[in-house]
Amino acid sequence: MEWKFTPIQVLAKEVEYDIEEYKGDLRKEVSATLSTFNMDEATVNFYCDFVFILFYWIATNQSILTYKTLLEERIPDTSPIKSTMTDIEFLVSLQKDNEELIDMLRTILANLSMDYLARGLDIDEAKKALYECVGFARK
Repeated sequence: MEWKFTPIQVLAKEVEYDIEEYKGDLRKEVSATLSTFNMDEATVNFYCDFVFILFYWIATNQSILTYKTLLEERIPDTSPIKSTMTDIEFLVSLQKDNEELIDMLRTILANLSMDYLARGLDIDEAKKALYECVGFARK
């Protein structure tokens, strides 16, 4: 994905770019990548969510190995996608190929967190507000 601005500009608030815009841009990017596979909308949505959660995981400084473990625990053994979705080489390649997207998400999350704290929320309230805004949080 190409932006006409950098994560530094977003962090410095020289450019406004929020989580909803990011999610929309990411969805377009993932959907375009998957367009040749003739998937139904529910399947595309699943992969869009998978990528967003992976990027969120990495952007919040969690290791790919812990993400892999989470998926191994949550995806049923009978699922035909389990081996691909938990393949460490696949997950690492997604990270390496998308560092700019992950950096932008990290910047957006940092801005949101700083904004919540600047408004006077304590750390637990800020975490809750971030969860409500993003729609996902690590536990």
